[in-house]
Amino acid sequence: MKTRAYTGEQKTEKRDRIIAAAEALLALGRFQLPSINQIIEQTGDAKGTVYLYFKTKEEIYLSLLAQGLEGMLREMMQLIQRRPTNFPAELARTYIELARAQPKIYYLACSATLILESNVSEEFIATFKGRLLEATNALAASAVEAGYFADVQSARTKMLVSYNVFLAMWLHTHPQGPVLKVMEENGLMDLIYDFEKELCVCFEKIFF
Repeated sequence: MKTRAYTGEQKTEKRDRIIAAAEALLALGRFQLPSINQIIEQTGDAKGTVYLYFKTKEEIYLSLLAQGLEGMLREMMQLIQRRPTNFPAELARTYIELARAQPKIYYLACSATLILESNVSEEFIATFKGRLLEATNALAASAVEAGYFADVQSARTKMLVSYNVFLAMWLHTHPQGPVLKVMEENGLMDLIYDFEKELCVCFEKIFF
């Protein structure tokens, strides 16, 4: 019989293992959120153990998204600290590289508002959004210090707008396998534009 984790370290380890199992399952195939039962099979834990840490599968995937976004914000912070001359172009390049490395994280981000956030508690949402706001404010303050913006409010708004533009353009230009196949077979690929080129163009307009 498995024993329940009681120490903070053990609880964090179990929670992280559940999130890692969800990430591994998500990476296996086309974009579809694996169920709680699939995650349980992956971790080898009892169902009750998983529900000690997450009330719904959406909480698991929002936690996975939070990890991905925090990693993205760290990359952005490192970019700002390097103080590139052409900040918009370097920011666009950073987004492109991150999306190539972790495409499923950004598909999760695109579904967060309409799907993931609709089946979690108010407390969970407040914690999730609060962590993101704190990290975004730190990023904005760093951008002001680097001389890219005049004040934190302006920096925060511009960074959030650029992120939203990136998500929308990424989602549109990267249809999932079955949809891409249909588009290719039916001569519909003219609906897809050059994502990298147009993202750079948009970022230049956003920041200048």
